[in-house]
Amino acid sequence: MCIVHAEYFQNDAVIECFTKENFVVNEINTKDCQFYACDWKTLQHKLADQKFDVILTSETIYNEKNYESLHDVIDALLIPDGLVLLAAKLYYFGVGGNIPSFLEYLKTRGTFDSYECWSSDSDVPRKIVQLTRTFRS
Repeated sequence: MCIVHAEYFQNDAVIECFTKENFVVNEINTKDCQFYACDWKTLQHKLADQKFDVILTSETIYNEKNYESLHDVIDALLIPDGLVLLAAKLYYFGVGGNIPSFLEYLKTRGTFDSYECWSSDSDVPRKIVQLTRTFRS
């Protein structure tokens, strides 16, 4: 199953006109996909009865105000031995979010371990960070 979520737009027109169209252009079958335009807490409630092996997320840590709700939806929807791949710019200027502050936030919560699995050295540095649940004995 494929779930596509656009938190920062919260606008169905963006999903319909751009996101779904991008799937079509790239010949991705949307038959088994669900598309949502809502905040993280609403998404968590809509998908409360589902769990996922893998969660892919991109450009979702641009605002520190969203860290808690993003963390909570990932925690609620990821299976115990699941994997998260988070792609982001190293720093988002003007809105406060960045990879170092998000990883620090994760440490304070103690739910996920992180591993940087890719980085670019371009003018706008980007990284992909792998998250897995913290092992507790």
